[in-house]
Amino acid sequence: MNAKLLSVLTAAVVALAVSVPASIAKPYTPAQFNAELKKKVGKKTGAAAYNAAATFYRTALTDKANKKNASTYVSSMTAVLKKQVTVSLQAKASQALISALQVGYFTGTAFNLNDAKFSQALVSISKFIPFSSRTTITSQSIYQTMKNYALSKGSTQLTIFDYYKAKLTPFLPVPPIS
Repeated sequence: MNAKLLSVLTAAVVALAVSVPASIAKPYTPAQFNAELKKKVGKKTGAAAYNAAATFYRTALTDKANKKNASTYVSSMTAVLKKQVTVSLQAKASQALISALQVGYFTGTAFNLNDAKFSQALVSISKFIPFSSRTTITSQSIYQTMKNYALSKGSTQLTIFDYYKAKLTPFLPVPPIS
């Protein structure tokens, strides 16, 4: 009987270990975030660098205390990524960061496009896109990323399109509605 109980307990511990994320978010000061970000990105370049930064950003934003620094964290990420990512990949990096922002910011928080801290961080990411990449194609891909997430959270396409036009058209062309 004890062997059976021990095997059940072992299975429960293994199941719990698998279900708990390996990197649970913790509160970061902007300086701590910057130091951890530099460790995570390291000497990676290109897509590996921006994917590492986006993953770390998403994880950090899941902690409620970090949501207020979402825009400050963007400043740290863009400073690091400008050194690690070529200009031609910065638009793709921005798309990955926007996706990470949406998922991380609204984890544990109700979805609200009009959240001031979210909007501020989104605009900061949009400023990272180089002028040479501010094209209709880039605008369309970022809009699609935002639209897919917002629709999964119960928003409407018109609401997300109006939000995109209001917040991002100073930096990107208006995407065609699809």
